[in-house]
Amino acid sequence: MPELDFLPPEARRAAEKLGARLTGVRLRAGKRIQLTYPGGDVLADVLDRPEFERILSALMGHSLYARQDELDSGYFTLPDGSRAGIGGRFAAGGPRALTDVGSVCIRIAREITGCADGVISDVKNTRSTLVVSPPGMGKTTLLRDIARQLSEGGANVCIVDERGELAACRGGNPTLNVGPRTDVIYGCEKHIAILRAVRACAPDVIVTDEIGDARDARALDEALRCGVRIIASAHGTALEPEGLRPQIGEMVENGAFELGILLGPTPGNIARARRYCIKGCEDDG
Repeated sequence: MPELDFLPPEARRAAEKLGARLTGVRLRAGKRIQLTYPGGDVLADVLDRPEFERILSALMGHSLYARQDELDSGYFTLPDGSRAGIGGRFAAGGPRALTDVGSVCIRIAREITGCADGVISDVKNTRSTLVVSPPGMGKTTLLRDIARQLSEGGANVCIVDERGELAACRGGNPTLNVGPRTDVIYGCEKHIAILRAVRACAPDVIVTDEIGDARDARALDEALRCGVRIIASAHGTALEPEGLRPQIGEMVENGAFELGILLGPTPGNIARARRYCIKGCEDDG
């Protein structure tokens, strides 16, 4: 259960009642707090503007300036690894500045030990794995448990954690269980961190979340060429290339991934697994 002291009493009680079912908290100035869970939501206290700004300041450690680099991407990461997306006005002209914040969408990070049990055998026996789903289906949670299990099984794992969601490091140390043989590079763009990991950490496996552009693809290709196994996730609606972003679909077509895992339609559900090959392939399940 994440730290919910920032919530007003009614919302906090509702969140505690939901317990492990709580998947998100949406805060909107002048509106009721929305607590989400699979299949529904609960509305609680109305947030007036002063209370909304107090909560926002507390969530950001009372320093908007210190989080500006994150905010330029439209979100910031909480200490437990939860991601807080921002709705507001992004003003251009010199360094971008966030003004007139109106909403915060917090996606709760959860540690679910054993959630990768159903796929870990296949992952161990493949050179590279791609986990695919729309947002909010549990890609990060699954990757975290895969990293833990591989690490506990003897592999040297390096987590490339650009957003701080996979390992939730504080002072350089993971606060979530990612295994005893795991190093973490965080707060650094993925394509740079992947190459740093290969050169400096001598990993057997690199685990990274939400790859998306050509730079990520090139870095992963370089890691694979160096003999490092890759486990990554991407947004998408299918395991076939046409259901993925063009750069990721091209990687699949070029044979970069051997195993694909699709999550959905509910969080944490493994809908499908597929072995990729050059000229088409049958499903594993």
